[in-house]
Amino acid sequence: TVDQSRENLKKRGLEITAKNIAKTWFVKGEDAKYFDVCIETGKQTSMEAVNNSLTAFKNWNGVDALKNIKNETLIVWGDQDKSYNLEQSQTLEKNIENSKLIIFKNCAHNVHLEQPDQFNNIIKDFLL
Repeated sequence: TVDQSRENLKKRGLEITAKNIAKTWFVKGEDAKYFDVCIETGKQTSMEAVNNSLTAFKNWNGVDALKNIKNETLIVWGDQDKSYNLEQSQTLEKNIENSKLIIFKNCAHNVHLEQPDQFNNIIKDFLL
């Protein structure tokens, strides 16, 4: 939950929390090729920014606004994503009129980094 995340952040600090979160973004965790890139990016944020993000996550529900999206939309989800579950991705697909959900097998949150060639091909096909 958001409250648990906020508590973990206070207790463990930004660097450890960022590392623990980034581990979940890859099937291979810390052994993933681009894990260190995510850690370096995380170091560029602040406690204030993280707290503001958590507040936004907790207080905002945009499902009703999804019906306003008229553009063709590609939704990409990794079947091992711990940040967002399949139900959330399906909510996007159901509520965005002209959308398509692509599920990548053996990927977590960073599909574009775990399977870049396949991801790029899907994007290229979508754009053509």
